[in-house]
Amino acid sequence: MNARDYPLLDPNLDFLQGGGELGQRIRGHDWAATPMGAPEQWPQSLRSALSICLQSSFPTAIYWGSELRLLYNDAWAFIPGERHPGALGQPAAKVWSDIWNVVGPQLEQVRSSAEGFSTYDQMLPIVREGREQETYWNYSFTPIRGEDGSVVGVFNQGHETTSRVLEERRRILESERQRRLFQQAPGFITILQGPEHRFEFVNDAYISLFGNRDFVGKTVRDAFPELAGQGFYEWLDRVFATGERFVASNVPITLEGNGGLPSAERFLDFIYAPVADDDNRVTGIFCEGHDVTERNRSEAALRQSEERFRQLAETVEQGFYVTELDDRRLSYLSPAYERIWQRPREELLENIASFIETIHPDDRERVSAAEREQLSGLSQELHYRIVRPDGSVRWIRDRFFPVNDQDGRPLRSVGLADDITHSRQIQEDLHVLNETLEQRVAERTAELAAAQEALRQSQKLEAMGQLTGGVAHDFNNLLTPIIGSLDMLQRRGLADERMRRHIDGALQSAERAKTLVQRPLAFARRQPLQAVAVDLTALVEGMAELVDSTTGPQVEVLVELEDGLPSVLADANQVEMALLNLAVNSRDAMPRGGTLRITAASGSKGGRPEQLPRGDFVRLAVTDTGVGMDEATLSRAIEPFFSTKGVGQGTGLGLSMVHGLVSQLGGVMSIASEAGVGTSVELWLPVAVAQEGLGRSSEEAVPVAGHGCALVVDDEDLVRMCTAEMMSELGFDVVEARSGEEALKRLANGLRPDVLVTDHLMPGMTGIELAHLATGMLPQMAAVIVSGYAEQEGVAPSLPRLTKPFKQAELKQALANATASAARRPT
Repeated sequence: MNARDYPLLDPNLDFLQGGGELGQRIRGHDWAATPMGAPEQWPQSLRSALSICLQSSFPTAIYWGSELRLLYNDAWAFIPGERHPGALGQPAAKVWSDIWNVVGPQLEQVRSSAEGFSTYDQMLPIVREGREQETYWNYSFTPIRGEDGSVVGVFNQGHETTSRVLEERRRILESERQRRLFQQAPGFITILQGPEHRFEFVNDAYISLFGNRDFVGKTVRDAFPELAGQGFYEWLDRVFATGERFVASNVPITLEGNGGLPSAERFLDFIYAPVADDDNRVTGIFCEGHDVTERNRSEAALRQSEERFRQLAETVEQGFYVTELDDRRLSYLSPAYERIWQRPREELLENIASFIETIHPDDRERVSAAEREQLSGLSQELHYRIVRPDGSVRWIRDRFFPVNDQDGRPLRSVGLADDITHSRQIQEDLHVLNETLEQRVAERTAELAAAQEALRQSQKLEAMGQLTGGVAHDFNNLLTPIIGSLDMLQRRGLADERMRRHIDGALQSAERAKTLVQRPLAFARRQPLQAVAVDLTALVEGMAELVDSTTGPQVEVLVELEDGLPSVLADANQVEMALLNLAVNSRDAMPRGGTLRITAASGSKGGRPEQLPRGDFVRLAVTDTGVGMDEATLSRAIEPFFSTKGVGQGTGLGLSMVHGLVSQLGGVMSIASEAGVGTSVELWLPVAVAQEGLGRSSEEAVPVAGHGCALVVDDEDLVRMCTAEMMSELGFDVVEARSGEEALKRLANGLRPDVLVTDHLMPGMTGIELAHLATGMLPQMAAVIVSGYAEQEGVAPSLPRLTKPFKQAELKQALANATASAARRPT
C-alpha cells in the first residue's frame, strides 16, 4: 500500500501526520512488506512514539522490534549522513555496522534491562564520505514498552558534539602549550579567574618574585593583603568590569618580607588583559610583567649621574662640548656656548660644519687643521678669534682631548672653550704700557702740572673774587652818592653852561669808574647779573651800528643771524658790553683792516665744546681776519691782566670779563686762533626757559604810583641819604633805618610802608632776610634789594634788585618791577 492509500483523515492514521520530509517518506513507505506490517496494524505504543518523533524538533529516532528497525525525523536525518534515506526501516545492525560494536551492546542493555541509557561525548568512529571519522555524541536510549509491558523498541535522542569536543581538546592542548611557554617565560605570568581574581595559574618567575604563597585557588586579596591601598585591587576590578586592559610601567609595589624580613619596595612593568568566553563575557584576567627594580635603580643612578654632569657642564663658565668621532657629530654642547658665542646652540648641534663660519677669517685655516687632528684622536690647545653676530670679536682658548673605547681606539672627543678676551686685552695693554711707559709718565706729569696750574688759577680766581668783591662793595658805596648827586644836578639843570660841562664830565668819569669796578667782578664771576630771557637777534642787530662805528671804516662788519633763534638766558647789558669788548679786540687785531663777522646760530648746528653741559644753547661768535695768536698766547688769553697791547692800551681784563660772564650764565666760551689767519671767539649761551616775570621790558613795567610811604634801609649814611632824596623826588614819604633790625622795629611799631628799598650787605641782618620777613608781614609791599656785590644764592626771582651805583631812572625802573612783583604775590 502506498502513501496515498493512507487517508490522512483516517483517525486511525493521524499519528502519521506532519513530520516534514520524513513524515512524507514514512507515509509513503511500503511497511506491509516488512516485518513491521502495515501502519494500521501498528500497536499503540509505536503509534505514540512515532507521533512524538515526527512532531519533535530535536533529533529523534525509534528502533523497533526484534531487528530494531529504524524510523526517524527530519532533525535526525543528518546523523546517518549518506545512509539517509536508505536507512529508513532498516535494521540497526545493518545501518550502524561500522559502530555496532559500540551502540549494539548499549541497545541490547536497554532492551534487556528495560532501563534508559545516556552518554556524553561518546566517541563513535563513523564512516563518512568513504572514510572512518572520529565523531563525538551526546545521546540517550529509552525503552518503549508494549501493551504487555515488555520492551518492544528503543526511543533515541541525541546530537553530535564533535566540533565542541575537538575545540575543547584544542583549547586544552593550547592551554597546556601556553602553560609550558608561561613557565619558560622570563617575565612573571599569572591567570586569575572570576570577579574575585582567584589564582588559576602562576609561573615559576611569579613564585620567584613574590614567594611561594600557595597561590592557586586563593584570591589576590587573600594572597597579597599588603597590596591594600597600593591600587592593584582597584586596577584588577576595573579591568574585569570594563573589559579594557590596563598597562603600567615602573609602578612601585611594597611587599611583606618572608621569614621576618623587612618590607621591600620593587618596581614593575605589567599588563592586565581581560580573558573572555565565547559570549565575550569577561571570565578572568591574564597578567604578565617584569621586575624592573634593577633597571629603575640603574636609570635613577644614570639620571643622577647625568644630572651631576649637566650641573657641572652648565655651571662652569667654559663652553663644554662632546664630539662623536665616528660621524663627526656634537652629542653635547653646554649653555656657556650661547653666552660666549652669542649664538643658539641648536644651530651647531644640527650642523657642526657651521662652526667654522663663526671663526675669524684669518684664523679659519688654523682651526680647520686642528679639527682634523681632533678627528684623529689627538689632544690640542689652540687660541683663535670668533666673530659674534653683532660683529664684535672675542678671543677663545680651546682645549680638547680624546676618550678611548675598551680597545684603546678614539671614540669621542671632549673639550673646553673659554673666553680669554679680557686676559688677552690685559696682556696687550700691559705690552703697550711697557712700551709707552716713559711717554705715559711724561703725559701724567704734564697732566698733574696742568691740574696744579688749574688749581692755582682757581685759587687765584677765588682770591681775586674775594678781593674784588670787597673792593667793589666799598667803591660802589662811594660811587652811589657821587653818581646820585651828579644825576640829580644834571636832572634839575640849575647850573650854567660851564658848570653843566663839569657835571657831565664828572658823571662820565663816575660811570667809567663803575665800569672798571664791574670788570674784575665779571672775571671773578661775582658781578650781580639780571639774567632774563633776551632776544639775541634783536640785541645783535641793535649793537651792529655801534660796533660798525667803533671798529672804523677799515673793518668790514658782517652780521649773520639764523632765523627763529630762541631767546637766551642772559643779562642784556653785560652781553652788549661783552660783544663790544670782543669787537674792540678784533679791531685792534686788524691794524690794516679786515673783516669782522658776527654770527648767531642754534647750538644744534656745529660741534659743541666738550665742556658744555647738557641742554639747549645758542652760539654767538665773533670772528676776525686779524693777526691771530700763537699757541703760547692763546693758552694765556683769558688770564686776568694779560695783554699783548702796549702800555696804556688795555687792562688785560676784556676776555677775562667775557669768560667770567658766560661761565656765570651757565655757558661756555671757546677761542680758536691761528697766527696770521685770525681769531674766532664763540659764546655758548643757554636757551631761556619761559618764566613769569623774566624778560619784562621797561615799556611793560607797571608805572610807579609816586605817592605813599617808602622805608629806606642802609648802613651807609651817604648812600641812604642819596637814596632817600631820590625817593622823595619820586613823590614818596621816606622813613630811614640804619639796619634791618631797626627797620623791623619800625614795622612792629605800626609803620606800614608801600615800598621797601634796602641794602643787601649790612651788619647783622641782610637785606634779603629783611625783605622776606617784611613781605611776610605786609604781602602787598614792594621790595627792592640794593647792593654793589651780591650772590645769586637765596634771592628769589620775585625780589627785584638794583645794582650800585645807580641813577634815579634805574631806581624808578626797579620800583616799577617791584610793584609789579608785589601785585602778583599771593595775599
